Amino acid sequence: MHHCRIFLLLLACWATGLQAQLPRLVLPIGHNGRINGLAYSPDGKRVATASGDHTAKIWDAATGALLADLKGFQGSVYKASFSPDGRLLLATPAFDDSLAKIWDATTGAFVGDLVGHSRSLQSGAFSPDGHRIITASADGTARIWDVATRQTVRILKGHRGALKSARFSPDGQRVLTASSDRSARLWDARTGATLAVLNGHTQALRDAVFSEDGRRIATASADSTLRLWDTGGAQLLVLRGHNKAPESVVFSSDGQLLLSYAPNSDARLWDLRTNGTCRVFTVKNSWVNDAQFQPGTHQVALSVYGRFSGIVLWQEDGTEVARLPQEACGGLSFSRDGRFVGSYSWMGDAHLWQIANGQGVPLRGYTDDTQAALFSPDGKTIITSGFRQTKYWDAATGTLKAVLPQTSFGDDLRFLFGPDGATMVLIGYDSIVLVQIDQGKILRRIGGHSMSIHSLALSPDGRRLLSTSEDGTGRVWSLSPDSLLATLTGHTHRVNSGAFSPDGKWVITASDDHTVKVWDAGTGHLMHTLSGHGENVFLPSFSPDGSRIVTPSQDFTARLWNTATGEELLQFTEHEGGVYSAIFSADGKRLLTASGDETAKLWDVQTGRVLADLKGHTGILNLARFSPDEKMVLTASWDGTARLWSTSGKALTQLKGHGDQVYSSVFSPDGKRVLTCSRDQTCRVWNAATGEELYSFLGLDSTGFMLMAAGNYYHATADAARRLHYVTPQLGVVSFEQLDVRYHRPDKVLQAIGIADSSLVSSFRLAYQKRIRKLGIDTTHWTNTGYRMPVADFAGRADLPRALSSDTLRLHIVAMDSVLQLDRWNVWVNEVPLFGARGRTLGDKHRHAFDTVLTIRLGTGSNKIETSVTNSEAVESYRMPLEIVRTGTDTAVRLYFAGIGIDRFRQREHNLRYSVKDIRDLALLLKAKYGRRIQIDTLFNEQVTTERVRALKSRLASSREIDKIILAYSGHGLLSNAYDYFLSTYDVDFAQPQERGLPYDALESLLDSIPARQKLLLIDACHSGEVDKEEATNYLATQAAGPSKKGVELKQVAQGRPNAFELMQQVFVNVGRSTGATIISAAGGMQSALERTDLRNGVFTYALLEFLRTTPSPSVRALKEYVNRRVPEMTEGKQVPTSRAENSASNWVLW
Repeated sequence: MHHCRIFLLLLACWATGLQAQLPRLVLPIGHNGRINGLAYSPDGKRVATASGDHTAKIWDAATGALLADLKGFQGSVYKASFSPDGRLLLATPAFDDSLAKIWDATTGAFVGDLVGHSRSLQSGAFSPDGHRIITASADGTARIWDVATRQTVRILKGHRGALKSARFSPDGQRVLTASSDRSARLWDARTGATLAVLNGHTQALRDAVFSEDGRRIATASADSTLRLWDTGGAQLLVLRGHNKAPESVVFSSDGQLLLSYAPNSDARLWDLRTNGTCRVFTVKNSWVNDAQFQPGTHQVALSVYGRFSGIVLWQEDGTEVARLPQEACGGLSFSRDGRFVGSYSWMGDAHLWQIANGQGVPLRGYTDDTQAALFSPDGKTIITSGFRQTKYWDAATGTLKAVLPQTSFGDDLRFLFGPDGATMVLIGYDSIVLVQIDQGKILRRIGGHSMSIHSLALSPDGRRLLSTSEDGTGRVWSLSPDSLLATLTGHTHRVNSGAFSPDGKWVITASDDHTVKVWDAGTGHLMHTLSGHGENVFLPSFSPDGSRIVTPSQDFTARLWNTATGEELLQFTEHEGGVYSAIFSADGKRLLTASGDETAKLWDVQTGRVLADLKGHTGILNLARFSPDEKMVLTASWDGTARLWSTSGKALTQLKGHGDQVYSSVFSPDGKRVLTCSRDQTCRVWNAATGEELYSFLGLDSTGFMLMAAGNYYHATADAARRLHYVTPQLGVVSFEQLDVRYHRPDKVLQAIGIADSSLVSSFRLAYQKRIRKLGIDTTHWTNTGYRMPVADFAGRADLPRALSSDTLRLHIVAMDSVLQLDRWNVWVNEVPLFGARGRTLGDKHRHAFDTVLTIRLGTGSNKIETSVTNSEAVESYRMPLEIVRTGTDTAVRLYFAGIGIDRFRQREHNLRYSVKDIRDLALLLKAKYGRRIQIDTLFNEQVTTERVRALKSRLASSREIDKIILAYSGHGLLSNAYDYFLSTYDVDFAQPQERGLPYDALESLLDSIPARQKLLLIDACHSGEVDKEEATNYLATQAAGPSKKGVELKQVAQGRPNAFELMQQVFVNVGRSTGATIISAAGGMQSALERTDLRNGVFTYALLEFLRTTPSPSVRALKEYVNRRVPEMTEGKQVPTSRAENSASNWVLW
């Protein structure tokens, strides 16, 4: 009881904090650069990754949900590691960054930098007690830091070269360093005194480690040997055998074995019990890049890439145990208990594997890696491009119009608009792709380069195209018809960019050979070579009259040349960094440059004098542009911002909102908006006059998208919305559905965009209001900072196991509301309510706090467990999922099939032909799959009465949690005068179906409050989709049902605006969980379900059977997707299945 009071107090404190700060929306953005390292938290419940995209991230290990995005690095992050208590995270950078960073791993808050090293860091680690940190640097020193103060405690000096690694001994009393000076050193961690120098290697050391008992040391060197030492510095053993330099070495936990690997070669297991006998581990046609022992065992795990890429596990004797695939695998890391292993990739994703069964949880993003964005010439379309896709967006609404997959683009040099504005020219790696914009359709491809294309330029008349390539050439093409006009050869390195002169007579190309060449565009004849730059040249351009050429270069200068003679006219030399772009003003009198020195400059072209110095950015400038009227300048920077300036140099406004470097920024053709795209994988549209962000957008997966506006409101496709989740300030995951109902507001987003179509905004607002009414949510409880709401959670959440073999779990639930009384509570496992859709009432026990203990049964695999309470005003607490993996196996799973089919009715004029056959066909197919493990209950024709249908509940109630239930109905679907939905019984009154008809709720309730959690309801009947009573008045009954229709045909009355109910179903995720069953209906709420004589089934049931007969392992989601596609095909769009409810947590297979 004492522990419960403490937990209630903590819960109260948490609730207070929650009211003050809403959970934040987390976008499904993963790493967009290679992952360099992965680490499990000590309890195995969280994972940290370090990446080349300049970030580290914290993830939930059970679900793969992103919890925190840790930014602030200037370059690649090499490693991330948790403190021994899991409360802090240390991230060390790679390459030229000398600052390690500490983060609060429980909140994602930045704690501070470790400032002191003068060169890049090589490693960083916590002491065993977590009070100190050791770092190793290329400056030749190691430093011991106090974690609390982040101050240097000791500087370990003595090495004569860069340090490769530094580690504490297991007892924390000593430090071991390895250096390029060919030695390792042992230090006193308290005093900093040198205890021993380990000399003997003939080349630089790569690694040095302690044995787990701290009594021995192993070193690995570029001299291809390993050496074993005692802690007094005496050499015990030299191990030879590697053909290449070993990168790392590690002891087994008992100290009997050593494991080492050489990159791109092999791994070797050394038996110290037999004086270092060796076993070699290789994977055919694959190369090793990491090797570890599974904790507490002699089992070996290798990370490999090649023909097989992933993790391979072996026993000590060389017997292969398992393979866990990971594309472009770059390394591995075990959880402390050894039951899980993470693999990470050069492609930016990772997997967390359960070793016992090989099941994996992905750590990845679902967004596009957008590199550039442009407005179309008419401003009506936005085009975004990345490495995988180009996408076309409606600039008026922000919605995605078309997608071009399987293309490889990059910055805005790699796509351009045709002169008619209706076509685009894109790069498809080594080919040129022409696209019809309005359809997103590829018209044709042009090939010719032998390597990747880097840039495109269109002639002023739009009839010719210049491409530049990695193959060292430029090529001039005719676009009408497609033909190669000239190949421009002469550069000695890749050609990175080019341009036509304004009159189309000349072509210039810039190369990594430090030159620009001027060519005759008609003949391809070389006219001049512009030499003088000392570094690469980028983006040369002609003056508006074509008489001059400007060449920006990495050598800190831009140069002006005479086009006709090739003579250098002027150098612009005031920049202190590489010049990345230079463009002329429209009158040719001014030049605008952007530089790596974090400035842009406006120059007088005649004199070379600086007219304006645009200072304020704190990162490299990618580019600078004039506004269409040339009254403003737009700059984009690696500091994550874009800025607007007057041409006098005055800073006008800062466009701040991106979370990473801005790749590109452009004005709209009318100059009223600015479009930016960033490494944070979002694009943003701004008001150019005020600097206000109008909205941001990003693509998800192939066709999903999301728009965001001020106030945390968003508009997303249903598939994109399912990728979202919310995280509390304490990094707890909140079920997405509860906040989606507040912030998924397409109407507010369209208002922010400034859409002119007010009827569309009104329709979306009505759809949102309809959704709120349907869910029964009282929005008066919402405040600017959150809900006034109760709280509930599992006591001791942090101590619950992440995985267990038992099929039962004991849970202690604690809840409270400091203002209102609690009314009811519930628990869900994989979105199935254990106490029915309405939960369990607390009765008349007037209480503000509640706690209880219960034991639940788990299914094999992932179990997402949630709990919540509802107060007296029907406000529900947040549901924070608890993920538990059950590793055991189930006994034989049984299927319960209950089928209801009715062809004959008391009112014979409504008889059908194939409803009974529909149910019998399903039953026979399932019987053939399950044999004796199926229980079948059917009701046909005269047997179909309300009483007998309700009686099926007792049969289904005998199921177990692991069993599966399929409930199928085939017959008439009927709407009453009040537009309530009924299913036909034998003696139903078709004119008044509420008389002896089966209410839909009675059918669905068969699946409520029963043990089985895998439940599917199939309804082959008219109007079986959800009916909107408000919209139903816009339909008229036109005829009684004939033999081909399972109900009354309805005709829609013409409307002047989009149907709000249909918008609600299309746009919003169904967050009403109800029974936890997936319910697939044959037709929409206002549609007929059809029978066909040639099929001898209802069309919907025929499609079901077709899928089940041809699919070896049919999942519920795949079944739904199949019938949703197949039925409209078979009925020419007259019948479209819908899902009344869908369980998104469990995509179970039917057999």
